[in-house]
Parts: sequence; C-alpha cells; structure tokens
Amino acid sequence: MTSGRMESERDDTATDSGKGVQLAAQDSMGIELAELSERTPEKDVEGSMQQDNTCYWFSPGCLARPFTFSLHLAISIPLYLITLIPILFVMAFRAILLILGLSSPPPEPTEKQPGVPRIFFDGAGYCFYFALGVMKKLREDYDVVDKAEIFAISAGNIAAICFLLDKDPEELLSEHYPILRQRMLFSHFREPVFGFCNRLRPVADLLDDLLPDNIHHLANGRYHAMICSWPLLGIKYISNFRTKQEFIDAVVCSMGLPGFICLPLLSFHAGWRGLWVDGGLQHIITPVEPMMDLTIRTFADPLKRHRNVDLLPPDDWKLRPAAHLIPPTFDSVIQGVNDSAAYAAEHPALAALEPYRKKELRV
Repeated sequence: MTSGRMESERDDTATDSGKGVQLAAQDSMGIELAELSERTPEKDVEGSMQQDNTCYWFSPGCLARPFTFSLHLAISIPLYLITLIPILFVMAFRAILLILGLSSPPPEPTEKQPGVPRIFFDGAGYCFYFALGVMKKLREDYDVVDKAEIFAISAGNIAAICFLLDKDPEELLSEHYPILRQRMLFSHFREPVFGFCNRLRPVADLLDDLLPDNIHHLANGRYHAMICSWPLLGIKYISNFRTKQEFIDAVVCSMGLPGFICLPLLSFHAGWRGLWVDGGLQHIITPVEPMMDLTIRTFADPLKRHRNVDLLPPDDWKLRPAAHLIPPTFDSVIQGVNDSAAYAAEHPALAALEPYRKKELRV
C-alpha cells in the first residue's frame, strides 16, 4: 500500500509539474501515442524536430489497426457527405446565378476609410506559409501593421493574427508550430467522429495559449473573420468581439473547411448563432478583391478573375506539400516563409501599398 501511495504521489507530482504523459507501448507497426495533447511543449518540440513518428489515418501503420481505421471510416464518411452534399448543391445554384449575371458581390462590412488600407489573406490549407512570408515582408517594409483593416479566411487567419499582433512569423512558428503539427496529425485518433482534424480543437487550444487576453479589444473593428453559414453559404464578417473566446471561435469557424471537419461548427454567440463553415466556399463564387487594396492568395481564382491584382505564388511553386493533406515539416515551413518573403518583395501587387512604404526604404 505504501509503495502504491508513493507511486501515486510521484504520478501526481509529474502531472503538476507539466511533464505530461509519455509514449505508450510500441508495436511492430509503429509507435502508439498516449495522451499526446498532454505532453509538454519541450517534448513536443523535441519529438517533432528530431523524430517524426507520424501515423496518418491512411498510412500502413493505421491500416494495421483495423478497428481504429474502420471506425474512422464508418463514422466520418457519412458525416462528411451530410455536410458536403447540401453545400455542393448550393454552390452549383449560386454558380448558375453568377453565370446569368444575377449574383451580387459580397457586402462590405464597413465603409472604407481614407488612409486605411485593406489587406485580405485568403485560405491556403497546409500551404499557409506563403501568406506568412508575404506578411513578413509587409511587416519589414511597410507601415501598415497598426493601420490596416485585416480580412481573413481559413488558414489565412494565421498570417492575419501575426499581422494583428505585430509578431514575427518565424518566432511564432518556432514557439508553437511543432506542437501544433503533432497534435493535428494525431487528433483524429482521439475523436474520429469529428473528422481527422477533430473540430480544429488543436488550433483552438493553440490560439488560447498564444493570444493575449485582450485580443478581442485589439481586433474590434480592424479584424474581419469571414465565415459562411451552412448550408446556404453567403459571406458573413465577424468584426465585433465581446470576449477572447468569441474571437477564437470566429477564427476556428473561418477555418472549418468540410473535409478537415466532419460537421459544420456551431456558434451560440449573439449576432452569429448557427452552423458555420469556411468562408472560402462563398469566396470561390464571389471574390472580395474589388473591396481590397491587397489580396494575398495561395491558390488562384478558378475562373482567373483578378489575377492582375492578386499576390499569387509563381505557377511552379515547388514547396507545396503533396495533396495538401499532411502538415509540412517545421523546416519546410520556415523555408517556405523565407522564400515567399523574398518572392513578394518583387511582386507588382505591392505597388498598391507604396504610400505606406517605410520612409527609409523609399526610392
């Protein structure tokens, strides 16, 4: 009994000191992780930088666990279809209206103010580092961080949050990305009913740790998270935040692309109660470029509209991860940020911000 009590006390001490839960048993097909989300940041960083024991749900390691794999498929696929099929019908209907000239552009959230540039960060999935690279260049060369209105969809919110906080993207990635990557990779094992990104819970947890408690005050009126109602779509701007949690929920809903999540995300916040998905679904049909001074897109508009004003990566951009389904490694993300910043420096789309270029850099 005494030995058992001492072991229990040692376990409690380890938990209180934040050391978390260690690796579970190792089988012949790979490494099982137990309570991954409770590991410490130091161990997460070390594991992600030195040894990548990943086991994707479509990999041989997971196929060797037939129960887990079958459960994921049996639960997730019907939910994906329930979410996607109504959206596809609505998108087809809205596309017909667009072809017939009956589709109206998205409404402006507020009246544009003189001297206040509008910058839009489009969604990018796991290629989010292109927008981060552009944001790095904007932060270095232009006086817009404390002036601009920021609009963001999906993964574009990552660069937009760096912009809002005036935070160096490489610093943010070094501190948080290895942990996030591990948790995203393994989140589907914990709650497969919610999709292989687990309601984006790893992203919400990261934002809760990363953002200051007054983020809703910093963002009010300046930051516009763009979301779509499910299943009828239509852009909605979330620009007024009463709490930090409301800001986090708006960003997560803006990232809720069906496929990464099984079901639309539910909000009880006043002014936008309901079911919501990624704002990019409506943006495909009615782009917001006419309202913006600068639009950062990772993927070109499928109808090739506004290509002359979008800041797009080159057509042969080689850093995009295959299929965009697997989070890229830390090293490839940092390389992508730096390469994107160098590329953006010469892009003609930045001419729209020339009045805001730092004085010491003006020709």
